[in-house]
Amino acid sequence: MPKILCRCGKVIGLGEIPSSNQWMIISDTKITDEDWDDNGLNMSDFYKKMDIVVKCPECKRLYIYSKGFDNEPEVYNLEE
Repeated sequence: MPKILCRCGKVIGLGEIPSSNQWMIISDTKITDEDWDDNGLNMSDFYKKMDIVVKCPECKRLYIYSKGFDNEPEVYNLEE
C-alpha cells in the first residue's frame, strides 16, 4: 500500500482509490486546444498533465509532486 510520512509524523495512506488524501491540480497554462476533441475533454491526456498533491489530514501540509512520485515534492505548510 503506497504511503508517505508527513513531516508532522503522520503516515498518509494513498492505497485507497479514490483517496481523500490525494488531489490532482493543473495550471491554466498547461491546458491547450489539443486537450479537446469532438467528444469534449480528452481525459487520458489531460490527466497526464496534472500534478499530484498529497494533503496531510493531520497538519494540512501539502506535498506537490509536479515531477512524479520518484522526485522530491514541493512542501507547503499551513500558516498559523
